[in-house]
Amino acid sequence: MKVSVVLPVYNGDETLGECLRAIARIDYPKKDFELIVVNDGSKDKSHEIIEEFIKKSKGGLTVKYIDLKKNVGRIKARLAGVEAANFDNLLFIDHRGRVHEDIIKKIEEKGYQPIIGNLYQDKRESLVGNFFYVLRKIIYYPYWGEDFEDVYINKENFDQIAKGFCPFFCKRDLLIRNIPKERGKNVNDDTLIFSNIVEEKKILKTSECKVEYSERNIGEGFFGHLFHRGPKFVHFYFSKNLKYKLMVLFLALSPTLFTGIVAMGILFPFLTFIGLGLLVLGGVVLSFRYGLSLLDIFVFFILSPIILSIFALGICKGLVLKILGSLSS
Repeated sequence: MKVSVVLPVYNGDETLGECLRAIARIDYPKKDFELIVVNDGSKDKSHEIIEEFIKKSKGGLTVKYIDLKKNVGRIKARLAGVEAANFDNLLFIDHRGRVHEDIIKKIEEKGYQPIIGNLYQDKRESLVGNFFYVLRKIIYYPYWGEDFEDVYINKENFDQIAKGFCPFFCKRDLLIRNIPKERGKNVNDDTLIFSNIVEEKKILKTSECKVEYSERNIGEGFFGHLFHRGPKFVHFYFSKNLKYKLMVLFLALSPTLFTGIVAMGILFPFLTFIGLGLLVLGGVVLSFRYGLSLLDIFVFFILSPIILSIFALGICKGLVLKILGSLSS
């Protein structure tokens, strides 16, 4: 099997070096896979890191470098990599991920495509990492963590299983015919592509094809990234049925609701004690249900108002763009 590894990069200098070195260590014949790096108009030191990596790779891994000069968005960056690929088997990686050495061998063993592998994280890496570990554990249980049983993603379980392009393996023709026509920066391209694919073929979700992920931390463009996820979330989920529209509206209003709850607690102190009691009880239940420590739950509760508020602002922006009809631009 011959594989083209496609790595889009936008302002990835914090983790890009480790990502590239991990790809270079993949335990697979170098003649049977190539790396295509697409620099999507990065404004940091990503270009220099890529150039240095290419110099050190001379005579080893085949590396193609596409410098787009300006930021065009993930979907167009990925397509630039796909067009440059020599092989029809495509493996997509994110610059915040570190692939395991056996990833291509594990894919080959499965004998199936498309595959979404396991993007797991070390919750001890940062407080933000801890928060998202707990959030994903709750939302995607039992298909989240370092190991879980294989499952096929279909239309029925689509929203209950974590999806993403790191790592994602598929044939070129399957990807191309399921690329959405909408390709703006506010388009939820990942979810749209997977949504289109499952109309045609089930996606295998497996924990055996592993990539360790470094979550953005506060001070590393985290809040900006979180805010920009809002319009993408609105783009996909506000176009679905009433249940999802109500979910989007609830998230948009969540900071207001939280502020109201705090105000009620100040005006009526006994409500504060009731609320704290309910939080403790809820924390204990979550801890037992999902195998989390009480410290994990505590960090999750503490960070929730801040993270949810930033995301809610992004959702509000997405709703405004939706009303103006410019969400896909």
